[in-house]
Amino acid sequence: MEGQSNYGLIIWHLRTQAGLSVQKFAKKIGRSSGWVSEVEKNKGTSRLSEKEFQRIVALMDGERHREMF
Repeated sequence: MEGQSNYGLIIWHLRTQAGLSVQKFAKKIGRSSGWVSEVEKNKGTSRLSEKEFQRIVALMDGERHREMF
């Protein structure tokens, strides 16, 4: 994994591949849409820990995309 700076981009990819809006994705992962937006853009104060990243990847069936990251 290339590091936390790429987590937002990976999360964005998983969300868009699933065809989910920020709002629907946020509801699915139990976070606010503002949090998702900040994490995807790597802006603001919201941060994504390794544990949270792995949780979201699992929720989004991201293992099939693992070779990307």
